[in-house]
Amino acid sequence: MDLYPQNRKLAGAATRTFAAMAKITSKHLQDIISGEIRPISNALHEHARSRSVNLHIAELIHLTAQTRPDLISDGLIIMPCKSLRSSTRDAEIATHLLQSLEIFLTASASKKGAPGAFNISIAQALPSDVLVKIGETHLADSEVITPLCNCIVLQATSSMEYRDDFVNAGTIAIPLRVFDQA
Repeated sequence: MDLYPQNRKLAGAATRTFAAMAKITSKHLQDIISGEIRPISNALHEHARSRSVNLHIAELIHLTAQTRPDLISDGLIIMPCKSLRSSTRDAEIATHLLQSLEIFLTASASKKGAPGAFNISIAQALPSDVLVKIGETHLADSEVITPLCNCIVLQATSSMEYRDDFVNAGTIAIPLRVFDQA
């Protein structure tokens, strides 16, 4: 099943419905995450430029990260990365998605050993140059910059490889530019 692949307005309304239904009970959220991730992901793919689709998917992912981290999967992690790549300029979407990624990375970092599966998935799905672009776009917005910097720290401290990628992409300069803005 796809969520209206030919009509972005209907796809936005459908994702809004899922985001609203997910707030009713934990069971509703679980049913949506377990049964509707593929159609929601397809809607995101088909309508990547739609603010409505991206916003409601961001709300759904953020709600899941906050209330039911046990439902987090690779598929759920890749969606905010996809959405961030296409919505770097929208502060509200970026805030929801970066806060979600911060929760995912914190959960992954709390596990001992090598970088967790969430770190690896996020590093593969969200290139550091996208993080730089988001940081440069939203330097003055603390609601975006705070979770962005926390995500960078969590990623960079989990692996030397990730740290080197961040240094090479100029990601480390984002927190320094924030101080220049102050």
